[in-house]
Order: sequence, then structure tokens, then C-alpha cells
Amino acid sequence: MKKTKTILTFLIVILTMVILTACGGGGGGGGGGGGGGDSSESIYTKAVSALSDASLISAASTTATIDIDAIVANVGYSATKIGSFAVYEKSLDSYSYGSNCGGSDDFPDDSFPSGVTIRFAIAATGEIFVGVVGSDNEALSTLMTGTWDAYLRSNDSSLVEHYFLNYDNRSNYLAYMGYKEYLDRFLVDSYATGGPVDNDEYWTDVQFDMYNAFSKSVRQVFTGIYHEQADYGWYPTDRTASDQLLRGAWSPATTLDASLTLKRFASFSYAGITASAVGTFAEGDNGNNEEVFIDSVSTGHQTGCGTIYRLFLDTKPLDVELNVGSGWSTARAAYRGAFLGDSVTTISYSESSNGVVNPATSYDQNPAPKIITLPPGWKGSSDGGGGAN
Repeated sequence: MKKTKTILTFLIVILTMVILTACGGGGGGGGGGGGGGDSSESIYTKAVSALSDASLISAASTTATIDIDAIVANVGYSATKIGSFAVYEKSLDSYSYGSNCGGSDDFPDDSFPSGVTIRFAIAATGEIFVGVVGSDNEALSTLMTGTWDAYLRSNDSSLVEHYFLNYDNRSNYLAYMGYKEYLDRFLVDSYATGGPVDNDEYWTDVQFDMYNAFSKSVRQVFTGIYHEQADYGWYPTDRTASDQLLRGAWSPATTLDASLTLKRFASFSYAGITASAVGTFAEGDNGNNEEVFIDSVSTGHQTGCGTIYRLFLDTKPLDVELNVGSGWSTARAAYRGAFLGDSVTTISYSESSNGVVNPATSYDQNPAPKIITLPPGWKGSSDGGGGAN
């Protein structure tokens, strides 16, 4: 029944857009988006109408020319031409929530919720809009993952971009879905020309925006531990600068190469929250171990080479603890939350390295959790320059 309702809603949206196009209308809802000028504002406004039943929309302005007629003609997309867009959809649970480390995960990752629709609206002028249609909690789950990086293997630190460093409009799974469509489909099918041609160019040259169709703000929370040691023979030295940046952002350690027990703690309070999603992940190499606790309950103890991705809906954790045991190579853990409502406040936070609480010489100097507000409407563009937080 839920699937039938989604299909009927999609058909109504298509019919509405056809009528608007025939009458010369541009559609309502939401103001101009991240690109700036009248033309860009118009396409962003039209996108909100084309995806009128979406709770959240990611926008990526690629500057490419995209052959949307070819997309519509290709039966593999199942796309329809609606006004200025090629529009098609996928189910959220057709995507993997987590990722594997060489296929040797110790635990299976959680999955995205079923019965949730992802809708794409692709413009010939290079804009890629990705919206989520589902319950409030389900829609917020698309803000829980979306691990991206650019120029990570670069010793020019000014080039390095990573979601641990730049937690902005790129750091969500809707943006990642748009990236996958562009890189894996539009470029492969030769439907996109004149825009980014690889991973690094996409995440640094493209402008990103987010649209919040809720009546209240979404509060996004992030905290993590990232430590990479370099005391092994095949350490990729072209990653030295990027690893220094990442340790400087999120490592409680006071020394690079040692047997390390690293911890981070944070406590939160909430007001007027009506929906939420929480995601955790733990990842490391052989011999290391990582674990995330929510209100003193473990979300899984990762050992060896692997990952654990967990997803929780409709919860408001009061206390979060990240634990990392690092003996070499990679060890990292993170907590993310998305909360619809009035406020999320950090009550306290701390870190420790080998039992020393808030060490004065830690790489990261005990950073507070990031709390980023996504207000109703368009948030404002962000790109490789660091973006709007």
C-alpha cells in the first residue's frame, strides 16, 4: 500500500509539472539556490516544485552540460521529461548504508529503511537535485552517511578535503547519490560534458546546497576520532599532509606511533525535537579496535580490518563515547545525528589519550562536537573552499 501511495504521489507531481510547463509557470516553494544569478535561482525554484513531496533536497551545480533528452530516451533510467528536468527515482534501500574493508567485515552493517523513495531531477545546465520522500525519521537517515574525500593522497595540504575536515552540504548521502549518478552514469554514458571528470574535481569544484522542506530547522551533529600511524613499511607517504590535517582535527593522541588508547566523550540536551536519526561507524585495520557507545550501550566492537555502520531512528542520545585502540595503520570512529526541532546543545565534552584526560599536547586540542543548523529553505552554497557550515 505504501509503495502504491508513493507511485500515485509521483504521478501527481508529474501531472502538476506538465500543467505548469504548459501554462508557463515556474513552480513555487523555496527561494533561489546556491548558484547565485536569476537563471540559477529559477532552476532551483523549479526543482523544489519538481520534487515537491521531498523533505530534503541536495543540489549540486556541476557546470557541466547534461543531455537530459538522452537520459529520458535511455530505458535504463526510467526517466520522464518534466519541464526543465529529467526526473526518475530509486528506492533508498537499493543503496548500501555501510561499506566494506576488503570484504572482511567482522559485523554486517545496518541498512537504510525500506519504502523510502529517492527522486532525481537533472537539469541540462548541469544541476543535479536529489530529494528524499519518506517519513520524517526516514528522511533524516539520509544525513547519516556520505563519506567523501578529495586529494587525500596529496602532500599539498591546501588541496586536501575530507568530511572529517569539511562537514558541510557535501556530507550527506543525498549528495553522494548525485555524485554516483554523475560519475558512474552520466560520464560513462557520455551524457555530461564540460564539468568535473573525476572524484577530486567533483568534490572540490562543484557547488552544493541543501533544501529543508520541513517547517523547523534540522540540527546536524558530528564528532569523531581519526588516527593514522606511519610506522610500517608500506605507509603511503603521499598521504603525510592529509593525515597530519586529520589528526590535527580529530586525534586525542599526543604521539604518532605507539600503542594508543584514545577516547572521546560528549553529552547533549535537546528541546522541541520531533524526529531524529543517529548513525555511528567504527573502522580500522588488522590488530586495531574501535567502538562507539550511545548512552553506555555499545553499537558494536570492531576488531581487525573492517567496519561497523549502525543506524538508529527516533532517538536522542544523551551521552556518546568513542573508543579507539591503535597499534598501527588506521583507526577511526564517528558519531552523527540529525534532529528536527528547536535545539541541540552540547553539555560537556572531553577526550583522553592512554588514560590522560584532555592532554595539553594532543593533536586536536579537544574539539567540541560540530553542530550545524540546516534552516527551512535553501541553506546556501558550499564547495571545495570549505563551504557554509
